[in-house]
Amino acid sequence: MKIFTAVMAGAVLIGGVSVGAEVLKKDNKEQNLQQVENAETNQKGITLDEASEIALAKVKNGVITEAEKDRENGRYVYEIEVEDGQFEYDFKISEENGEILKEKKENRDDDSNRQKDASTEDKDVTLITLEKAEEVALQEVKGTVESVELDRENGSHVYEIEIDTGKENGDDDEDVTVYVDAVTGKMLYVEWDD
Repeated sequence: MKIFTAVMAGAVLIGGVSVGAEVLKKDNKEQNLQQVENAETNQKGITLDEASEIALAKVKNGVITEAEKDRENGRYVYEIEVEDGQFEYDFKISEENGEILKEKKENRDDDSNRQKDASTEDKDVTLITLEKAEEVALQEVKGTVESVELDRENGSHVYEIEIDTGKENGDDDEDVTVYVDAVTGKMLYVEWDD
């Protein structure tokens, strides 16, 4: 009888330890999952607009020609392209803290780097800000701005603003490109990706 009682007590003890370990493991998994979800929903970094301001602060009389958020080496960075009358600057800025990770400067007058024809450039044109162009685009289409590019279309300066609507269309998220006149700030047209 003493042996039977000792065996039963040992079995209960071992079973209790096993059940307790499983409960702790489950709680730990749920806590880790909650931490990951919080990290994704609580953006504690800078925005695309703030990254653009950091880049513009480095280039006197600069104009942003392209801005986008990208993932690189496991972290998010903003890639910002700024042009002034003579140079093109490429910046990589950390989303986490706004640190400039990379800065590259190229001479725009170099024929191999020159993408625009000098005869079509209008140096006296005043463009609306990137923030204003985004505001106009987001009034037309609700979502998150993924990238902005300043381009020339039919001789006019145009911001191409790519917006993620968050809606799923089949296997992909639905992306929309809104075209905004970079001089007048007027919304020109919307292109829905199929």
